[in-house]
Amino acid sequence: MHHITTWEDVVRRRLLGETPDVPSEVDWPPLRDKSKEGWAKALENLKAGHAKLRKVAAQVEDVELDTSPTGKTSTRYVLLHGAVQHDLYHAGQISILKKA
Repeated sequence: MHHITTWEDVVRRRLLGETPDVPSEVDWPPLRDKSKEGWAKALENLKAGHAKLRKVAAQVEDVELDTSPTGKTSTRYVLLHGAVQHDLYHAGQISILKKA
């Protein structure tokens, strides 16, 4: 969950033209709070991060989709689709683990 939240924030920041570092401890943050409250906070953070990403994504104009906001190789189109695919990939993993 924290990993998904991290990458939604990275994509949001990249759409804004930033080039954030994503070291492994940021990419896969350690799970420090395993309580019900910790889980609720993680869900709250995910929802808040998702809302922030949606707000930035909604400001992307169609003519901007094929351009890179950071001057790197990924276009806005690739960043947005990548975020959706990443979330779906991990949602599938979570679904499989819940069935196990």
